[in-house]
Amino acid sequence: MKNILLTTLTLFSLSLSASPPDIMEAFPIIETSKITVSLTNVDQQKYFENASFDYVNDNLEFEAISKIKYIQIFNEEGKLKFQIPVMSKSVFISRKLFKYGTYKLGFMLEGKSEIEFTTVEVL
Repeated sequence: MKNILLTTLTLFSLSLSASPPDIMEAFPIIETSKITVSLTNVDQQKYFENASFDYVNDNLEFEAISKIKYIQIFNEEGKLKFQIPVMSKSVFISRKLFKYGTYKLGFMLEGKSEIEFTTVEVL
């Protein structure tokens, strides 16, 4: 009985201390009443010189440290909705492309082999 209790407590404490691998801490770079854009990793900040929301034109604005080859936009189900060629350090994305919900933006930067993802929550 003692062994069963110790085993149960050990497993319970391990399950509390281990977080699921797909849950990541978010690092917001744009926060408004309409939309929030978050990095999935604080190290991604080094890839962006600026990220903002233009209230007048209702656009997300990004400026990267190197050319953005393209941006991929994934919906809540993880399906690719758009792949937009950019070939510039700056890009403007209309909020009208997004309905309410959570999306992923994938930035493919020149000189990098992996896509840098952000999470977009449209409120």
